[in-house]
Amino acid sequence: MTKRVLIIGFSLLLTCGLIFLWLYGDLLEALPRLHNDILMPMTLTNEPDQTSSDNKSASPESSEKPQGKSFHQKLDSQKTLRRNRQLDSAPNSASRIPDNDQDMANFKGIIASLSELERPASSDLYERFESLFLDNIQHDDTKLSEVLNYLVEQLGSSEADVLIPLVGRASNPQVESFAIKQVEVGAGDEAVLGLELLTRVGTGSDEHLETVLSVLENSGDKEVLRQGFYALPQREIVGRDRERLVQVSANYAMDRDVRLRRRAVETLGRWVQDHQRFLLVLENLDADWAIVRLAAVNGVLGHGEWLDSEAIEKLFRIAETDPARFVRQQASKALEGLALTPTQREKLESIQNR
Repeated sequence: MTKRVLIIGFSLLLTCGLIFLWLYGDLLEALPRLHNDILMPMTLTNEPDQTSSDNKSASPESSEKPQGKSFHQKLDSQKTLRRNRQLDSAPNSASRIPDNDQDMANFKGIIASLSELERPASSDLYERFESLFLDNIQHDDTKLSEVLNYLVEQLGSSEADVLIPLVGRASNPQVESFAIKQVEVGAGDEAVLGLELLTRVGTGSDEHLETVLSVLENSGDKEVLRQGFYALPQREIVGRDRERLVQVSANYAMDRDVRLRRRAVETLGRWVQDHQRFLLVLENLDADWAIVRLAAVNGVLGHGEWLDSEAIEKLFRIAETDPARFVRQQASKALEGLALTPTQREKLESIQNR
């Protein structure tokens, strides 16, 4: 019986080991492919004199751990070997430009591999890939267009989760134009994608502002509306556009969707123009949700002239007794900017020194 258990245990262990080696080998094979077959050939074509400097810059990394090679060092070794083979086999620069179909196949393969990592956006492999992408593909409108189309195809998948922050760092005007188009002609996930990209790459242009305001005024999708508030340009909004923004913020300042309500209250507090609407901000100081109370406290900042004694006492109560520490701290900050009486100032200092 014992012998049988040992045989079964050994078989399972051997099977697990073979599976691990197989997966490790596939990943090792796939990860260098993007660098060598897609991005490195473009780098070599555009900067043929950088090969020696690239190899030199990699040498300190390979010399950090002389006792055996790490996973990343093995990748570096494979990349160097394959790069040298490409140089030896290519008689001229034109022959080093890969086929576009093969480019995208390799690109999709590498994105799929990155999407399987637990935290791809913070991994060393992702950072290397991001650097190569930004140095090469973002400056090639044709390839960038293919990547953007692929992103739309992958909406809702783990591949899209990898691609969105990657594309969001591209300093190519094509990305903002693509984002605005997605918002204008899309709905649901496509509109959210466009707004998320606008949040990252939007230039604050009039077209950017008008696109977001139109979404906030006309969309009935809560997820689209939430992302719309995030996508507002980080610049001064004046005149009729400011009035439109205040109105739409007031419309959702008491919404049942907590996250949408939070964004609406914060936005209303920032751009509010009259005391009547400001009362909506004060009303949210009593909200059941900490993030909404925080949004209301943030909305109070800069509007001390509209705070009566009752509102100031409410802020003191929040600063002293609110269950959420971050809400108490922000309420204290809001009180610091007010014209308090000596007694109130002493009370605030007492609260802050606890």
